[in-house]
Amino acid sequence: MAGWILARGANLQKYRFKRSPERPFLGIQPQAVSDDRGRLLHSGFWGVSRHVNYLGEILISLGLALAPGHFTSVWPWLYPAFMIPFMLTRERADERRCAAKYGELWDRYCEQVPFRIIPRVY
Repeated sequence: MAGWILARGANLQKYRFKRSPERPFLGIQPQAVSDDRGRLLHSGFWGVSRHVNYLGEILISLGLALAPGHFTSVWPWLYPAFMIPFMLTRERADERRCAAKYGELWDRYCEQVPFRIIPRVY
């Protein structure tokens, strides 16, 4: 459930911010860094890590692997074995793409939100 809340909550917050940047989400007033290239949200879900939705997807895959309760079978673990490297690779590509797209604004955003996926860890 925590994974679903992180993944869907973060994406919903981003969607609402793009539609109504001044409107609070779950009672949290949006805060963003901005320049002539765009605005980058750094409050709420997006204030804890730059790709918090990826953490949610990883937690969902781990939860699905744990749900059957068969810890000796390899089959339930194939999904997280795929998702974790996939999300890490995608995060690295997103970092490069955003740095190229936003330039100095991305650097300012990274100062505001220093963690990539896992808050206070990575």
